[in-house]
Amino acid sequence: MSNYTLLQLKILAITPKITAGISIPCDLFIIKEVLRDYKRKRAKPVDRALLGMSAIDFFASTGWFMSTWLVPRGSQNTIYAVGNTQTCTYQGFLLQFAIGAPLYNCSLALYCLLAIKYKWTNENIIKIEPWIHGGIMAFSSVTAVAGVILQLFNQVTSVCWINEHPQGCNSGSSDIACERGNNAWIYGLLWFYCPLWLCIMLTLAALVLICQHVRRTFQQSQRHDFVSQLRKRKSFKNRIQAARNKPFLNTNDVAKQAILYSICFFITWAPSTTWSIMGWFNSPKFWLDFFSSFFEPLQGFMNFLIFIRPRKDIRARLYRDFCRIFPLGGESQANDCFSNFSEVSGDDQQTANKAKDNNSVQEESQETGVADDLNTP
Repeated sequence: MSNYTLLQLKILAITPKITAGISIPCDLFIIKEVLRDYKRKRAKPVDRALLGMSAIDFFASTGWFMSTWLVPRGSQNTIYAVGNTQTCTYQGFLLQFAIGAPLYNCSLALYCLLAIKYKWTNENIIKIEPWIHGGIMAFSSVTAVAGVILQLFNQVTSVCWINEHPQGCNSGSSDIACERGNNAWIYGLLWFYCPLWLCIMLTLAALVLICQHVRRTFQQSQRHDFVSQLRKRKSFKNRIQAARNKPFLNTNDVAKQAILYSICFFITWAPSTTWSIMGWFNSPKFWLDFFSSFFEPLQGFMNFLIFIRPRKDIRARLYRDFCRIFPLGGESQANDCFSNFSEVSGDDQQTANKAKDNNSVQEESQETGVADDLNTP
C-alpha cells in the first residue's frame, strides 16, 4: 500500500464520517416511511427491497462513520486510530455485511424488469420475494460471521475489512508469516467482489432490457392510436379483469426509478471496485481511495433523494419541517413555505379522495360482478 501524506490521511479519515453522517438519518427515514406504508398495507415489493437495502446500508454507514477510530492503535498509514483488534473486527463485520446492499440493488432491477417487460403483478412478485430476502440476508450474515471466525478482518487503509495481517505477509516478496487473515484476498474475491461484479452485470442487463422495452412500447404507441382505445367505455367485468392484471407499478414510474437506482448503484461501487483491482497490482491511487470513501457511505443519501422524488406528500412534509427549523427569510418566507405546503397537501388530499372513490367503484363493480355470476344460469 502506498504511503500517503499527512493531509491525505486526514482527508481519508474525515471524509467517510461526513458522508456516512448524512446517510444514516436518510436510511432511518426510508425505513420509517416504508414501515408506515406497510402498516397501511401500501408497501410494495420494491418498497420492501428498499427497506432491506436501507437497513443494511444503515449498518454499513455506521461502520464507515467510525472509520479510523476503530482501527487498532499504532497501525501504519492511518491517523486518529484509537481502536484494537476487537473494534477492528466489529467494523469489518459491518462492512462485509454491506454486501447485501448490492444484492438488493440487483433485486430492485429484477423486480422492475419483471413488472415492465414481463407484466408481473404483485401476486407474482410475492411468490419469489421471501426467497430473495432470505438469500440476501443469509449470504450477508454468513460471510460476515465467517470472517470473524477466520480472523479475516484487519486494517485496509482508513477502515478494517478483509485483509492479511501484517500487511504483505505470505507474499512473493516477503517471508513474513500471516498472524491473521491468511489468504484473505481469496475470501475478499469470493465473498464480496464476485457477487458485486455479478450484480453490476445483471443490473446493467436488466436496465438495458427495460430501456429497450420502454422504447419499443413508445414506438408502438406512435404507430397505433392507443388514446382512442383508452377512451372507449368498458364493462364492469372488463374493468375488474384489467385491475387484476395491472402491473404493481406504472410502467413509466418503474422505469424512471429503476434507472435512477441503477445509476446510484454504479456511482456507489465503481470507485471502490476500481481501487481494489488496482490495489491487487500494487498501484493504488489516492483519488480512487478518496472517491471510494466518499461515495460508498453516501448511498443512503442518494437512495433517499430517489425515494422521495415521486412522493409529493413526503417532500411537502420535509419542506414544512425545513422551514420551521430554518426560517431564513423571516416571517414572510415562513408564511410562503406553509402556503406551499398547504397547496401540495390539498393536491394530495384530492388524489387520496379520487383513489378512495375509485376503490368504492371497484368494490361496487365486484359486488355487481358476483351478483351477475350468481344469477347466471
